[in-house]
Amino acid sequence: MIENPLQPIETERALLGSVLINPEVIQQLAVSPDDFYLGRHKLIYSIMLRLHSAGVDIDPVVIQNELNNAGKLENIGGAAYLIQLLNETPSSLHAETYGLIIQDKARRRRLITIAEKLAKSAVNDNGSLDDSVSQLAVDLVRNSQSGAGAVPISDYLSKLYNQVVERYENPKDIFGIPTGFRKFDEITGGMQTGEMTVLSGEPGLGKSLLAMQMACGMAGNYPGAVYQMEMAGIAVVRRSASAVSGVATRKMRSGRLMDGDWNAINKAIEKLSTLPVYMSDASAWTTLAMKADLARLQDAYGIKWFVVDYMDLFADGHGKDNNERTAFISKQVHGMCKDLDLAGLVIQSMNKSGIGNAGMEKLSGSGKLMYDADQIIFMTQDEEADTVIRLTWDKMREGDSDRFMKLVRKPGYPVFGEYAHGL
Repeated sequence: MIENPLQPIETERALLGSVLINPEVIQQLAVSPDDFYLGRHKLIYSIMLRLHSAGVDIDPVVIQNELNNAGKLENIGGAAYLIQLLNETPSSLHAETYGLIIQDKARRRRLITIAEKLAKSAVNDNGSLDDSVSQLAVDLVRNSQSGAGAVPISDYLSKLYNQVVERYENPKDIFGIPTGFRKFDEITGGMQTGEMTVLSGEPGLGKSLLAMQMACGMAGNYPGAVYQMEMAGIAVVRRSASAVSGVATRKMRSGRLMDGDWNAINKAIEKLSTLPVYMSDASAWTTLAMKADLARLQDAYGIKWFVVDYMDLFADGHGKDNNERTAFISKQVHGMCKDLDLAGLVIQSMNKSGIGNAGMEKLSGSGKLMYDADQIIFMTQDEEADTVIRLTWDKMREGDSDRFMKLVRKPGYPVFGEYAHGL
């Protein structure tokens, strides 16, 4: 019998039969009753889970009694159906495979349901299309990735032990994503997946420039995404090409180039084109839409990090005051990092009281941002020289090293370099 691609009835029967043959396999399954297509299979599996949780043996007679007491025995086809499930399944060896197939088909059915809802929203002139699309984007993210509920803490401790063993066998100081800045990576161990790093500072110090330079550095090791909501995309890549080629952006914009400039520009564009960076310069992103896009890029290209420039420009929260709006956005961006296990570098502005007096409480918007961020870094002008910029970590969850460093901006070029004493 050939199964309907989205209705794996025979596979569901085989899984239930496997559990009846060897009840212990149910511990290896991450299948939910809602993953089953047939209602009677959902009912049988729900009883199996309940019996297992109560420490009661799973066998046809016990399940029959449970169904009979609930007045639902006939709903599943009677006791004969349970015996049929047991007799037609040759072994329980492939129970996990059956479970994975059932989960996959359930996810596909849910995605079709989401698509149908989206189609209805598109033709419905009465509702808010933006609200519908945003909510359906969240549903899409949830159903495009398999997930699980709470598990024993021993599962996490086991992961920790395995990670420590792996690091012991291959020790290295930069255990995250290298940014291309030696001192930055020494302080942080590199950008860490699952964490949100906030970069702030006074206007004009080069926050966007530094973020893009770090993005190119991270792309040397892992794919990532840049959401440039403030600047045009071509302006962003022009600065990157200038940094790599050594040709001033003014010369590129004016067209007054020397013969040797063309060779440098071509090499820079060729080099930058090979970087696995995916960029958008759209200026009306919502956090829900961006999370859906990140999930798409993660699935298609395996991205490990993203940059947002900058947080205040998200389109969420129309009608809310600034504190409510930024509190919501902060929570959503932190969720992007944690739920998708991505390293996030987010630029945020300072309020007026922060000018000349940097500190976490000087971040623009809600104070909740201070709690959501895993790291908060401030850029300030160093007192030694106009070309020297100081980075100070005002918050670091797992940091026990230096909390400041210096960068040098090359006059006339959009690039930061490592600071060396004596400059």
